[in-house]
Order: sequence, then C-alpha cells, then structure tokens
Amino acid sequence: MFRRRRQKGGRTHFHRRRSSFRKARQKGFWVISCANTADKSSGTPSSWNWQDAAGVISRIRTAGAEEEVGSNFLVSCEGAHSLIREQAGIGFTGKTYPLAFLLADVELDGPLKHGENYVWMHKDGSFGALSLPTPRTWRLIVDVTKNPPGSDVRLNLIRQLVIERSGQRSLKVEHPTWISEFKTHCRMADRFRNSRVFVAGDAAHVHSPTGGQGIVTGIQDTANLAWKLARVLDGARLSSC
Repeated sequence: MFRRRRQKGGRTHFHRRRSSFRKARQKGFWVISCANTADKSSGTPSSWNWQDAAGVISRIRTAGAEEEVGSNFLVSCEGAHSLIREQAGIGFTGKTYPLAFLLADVELDGPLKHGENYVWMHKDGSFGALSLPTPRTWRLIVDVTKNPPGSDVRLNLIRQLVIERSGQRSLKVEHPTWISEFKTHCRMADRFRNSRVFVAGDAAHVHSPTGGQGIVTGIQDTANLAWKLARVLDGARLSSC
C-alpha cells in the first residue's frame, strides 16, 4: 500500500500508493501506547501514514517486520513526546518549570513507618518518602534544582541525598526498581483531534505530578472518548469538527 519510505531533511516520509483502505488489516479503533519503549516483540506502533473519510492507516513495527493496520480511528496515548501528535500537526503549547527532581522506587529499612508519608524541608531542596502498596517499598522524591546531578543517577547518590536531606542515618536504601531524573512541565495540546486521529492522556496535556492530576485527567480523557467512539462505530454520526 505504501512506497518505500525515504529520508528528507532528517525525517521519514511515507507515500501512499493507489490501493484500497480495505486491503489493510482492519480494526475497530487503534490505541497507540508507549510507541518508543514498548516491547518490539509484541508490536510497537511506529506511525500513522494517512487518513481519509474511510479511516486511518498505521504502520506497526514488530520484531522482524512492519505491518499496516487499517482502523476507523487512531488514539495516541503514548505520552508527552507523542510521535502521532507531531505527525498530526497538533501543537503542544506550554512551558517547562525551572525545577529538577530525582525519583526512585526503592526498599527502605529503618525507623520510618510504612503506610505513612514523610517530607523533610532542607536548604538544598525538599525530600519526600511516600510509601507504596508493597511492604517496605517507597517512592523517594528529591528536589535537586540547586544542584542537578549532571550525569546518570546512581543508587549511591540517592543514598547520600537521603541521609543529607532527612538526617536519618540509619535508613538503608536497597533494591531500586526505578531511578530517574525529571522536570515538571505544563503543556496542553492546541486541539485534541485531527479528523480521525485523537490524542489523550499525557499526549494531550502534562501537569505537575502533585495531586496525581495527570493520571486522573488522562483516565477521564480516554473514558470520555471511548464511549463516544463506540457510539460512532455503532452508527452514530461523526462530527466533522
């Protein structure tokens, strides 16, 4: 259905051949999730290539091949760096706050009571320890705005900051399952739709993680969109806006 892709100006372009949308494998509607990090052996959505009044064609990359999938709609839920949103020409207006944090999910041994949350205020930045559902597991959040690490974050740095910021020298930090550095953004998609292509969740808007608003609004997005698309697939009229 597509001619061989070619590079132009550092970008990949696809060119539609003269063939029917019906020849692509059909789906009701397709949800793109974690396009850059998904397990390629199970199928990684890589791009949408064109759309018309009949539907959308997407290119799905698996371990050893690429497949074209035809769907009535395409919903991008692949996060703040959404490739689909970019390809759809939807802007992502906003800003990045001048703040930097380290985040780590670890096991803690020491005087902290699991099931409670702790925050310490420090001249170099705050430090929080939030208990997770699994026993002994905690999420650590460290404000490093004044002194960004400047390289890959290691467990030894987390251990050092825990002692410096909390004063709890008996705390033992072990078995990290996730360590990362992140910055806080406030951005909103200029629109949530380009004809049959939609964005939802972090692909549509990003917020401070305070209060869990990002995941809450993202779930609301998809729940609200899903029943409406289901109605259209069941015969209701699709708005042209």
